[in-house]
Amino acid sequence: MTIKQAYAVIISVIFVYIALPYFAKVDLFKLEKGYSATWIIFLYVIGAALKKIKIEKLIRNKYWYLVLYVLTAVMAWGGKFISEYHTKLNGGFKNDEVFLQYNSIFILLSGMFLVLFFANLNINNDKFKKVIRFLAPAAFGVYIIHVNPLMFQLPFWGKLMQLSQKPLYLMVLGVLLNSLIVFVLCLAADLVRIQLFRLLHINKFLDLISDWLSKYMNLFCEKVKKCSDGNSVNNKKLSQGKLKDR
Repeated sequence: MTIKQAYAVIISVIFVYIALPYFAKVDLFKLEKGYSATWIIFLYVIGAALKKIKIEKLIRNKYWYLVLYVLTAVMAWGGKFISEYHTKLNGGFKNDEVFLQYNSIFILLSGMFLVLFFANLNINNDKFKKVIRFLAPAAFGVYIIHVNPLMFQLPFWGKLMQLSQKPLYLMVLGVLLNSLIVFVLCLAADLVRIQLFRLLHINKFLDLISDWLSKYMNLFCEKVKKCSDGNSVNNKKLSQGKLKDR
């Protein structure tokens, strides 16, 4: 993929999968507010395109990414409050949550800027690096575990909702403390899973399947390319023959 194509991929995903559903007011591609596996795939594609562009090198001062992260997060909340206020005054369709759902343009951009900030962060402490390398592989598992539909059936979430009835300082403290508990428990669960995968050599088995699929996919692509090139040559000869006949 060229750099131009990488830019085209990012713009296409934003236009087709964010802008169109927003204006249509319909979940055209069943993204389920960003909770679907489809949206995770799109995020992976966007991340790969950003890596190709090397966008983290466009702005040398990493703190600008932090500023942009805060700005887009404020815009997301600002859009929600303005939408709520407009609905209260004029009635009509309530659509304020669109600003805060995972596939919102503001949430996507804020996530991108936060990733770019950390991509430019230099950590020199070797012990801290070891801790990060140990915990980082399980961070994605935290997301996968805690958004599983079965998790939402636990009574814990009902008690968490009760925090909204508490005074502001208790609500904020309770949300932060419970978020930390969820993060630590899910992190521990996925670290256990990682160790089990290593002991059972599951990763090696998956790598073998991946290599096998890649090999045959490459062979298939090469055959398709040869057929395509052959058809192009035949069409060119055919058109040249027609011109000679004329």
